[in-house]
Amino acid sequence: MSQQGKVVLQVLSTLSKALDLSIVKDALAREYAFPFADGDEANEADALWHDRRTLGAGAAETLDLAGGTLEDALGTALALAGVKLLVVKAAAGNLADLVVSIPVAAGVGSPAVAVQTVALPPGGLLALVAPGVAGSPVVPGFAVSTGTWDAVTVENQDAVDEATYEVIVLGVGA
Repeated sequence: MSQQGKVVLQVLSTLSKALDLSIVKDALAREYAFPFADGDEANEADALWHDRRTLGAGAAETLDLAGGTLEDALGTALALAGVKLLVVKAAAGNLADLVVSIPVAAGVGSPAVAVQTVALPPGGLLALVAPGVAGSPVVPGFAVSTGTWDAVTVENQDAVDEATYEVIVLGVGA
């Protein structure tokens, strides 16, 4: 089994202002591309997991990225040593925010693990990319260990209605 792919974020936007005799425009065209070959080094990944999921009213779930409880489309258990890409996309039809929580290594002088949370509004997208850099100690991307990046929690803030989201994880197996 092998994996290859590319993650692309493209921003196209034009800001304009009408003046007396002209129109001033600022056109932005920017693309960020992250190719991923098969492997476990910088700019490589060997694991892919994705799903569309639905949470009941007020429910939360934890996606175990290291424990082997999630299986990819080919039936292989997901047990990551590093996360290269995490995408969470809230459905536009959701009626409240989803809260995405990720345990990360904290900074100097703070607890060993901190939890970063993002409130994702209906239709919102969270994308985190860490391709790794050759020769860097951070080759695996966001390093997965006990208590850091091993579990991503998604919580439905709507106490009445269910919420749907899509999730994509690209990483390096343990």
